[in-house]
Amino acid sequence: MISDEQGRELWLGAIRPGRTHDVTAVRTEGREEQLRLHPNVKAEVDSGYAGLARDFPGQVSAPPRKPATDAGPSERNFYGHAFRREPQRRITVEHANTEVEQ
Repeated sequence: MISDEQGRELWLGAIRPGRTHDVTAVRTEGREEQLRLHPNVKAEVDSGYAGLARDFPGQVSAPPRKPATDAGPSERNFYGHAFRREPQRRITVEHANTEVEQ
């Protein structure tokens, strides 16, 4: 599902089998091509779309990856702050998802 910053549903894709990866579904539905055609569109995604964020670094933002166990304190601290901010950024999306599930 794609929603705007106020949690309103903008697009709801086809239902796919549970084992279909998130990015595969987005690419199959043509949303990846829409990002190419509309470079001013920005998207916040969850960690299931990290590949999409890698392919569209200026447009798609995904949460940071969890640091390795041997990472230094500054890297762990950065991740901890980002991880705690994530729910605040995603709340409108979660509200939109709730509307669909009901």
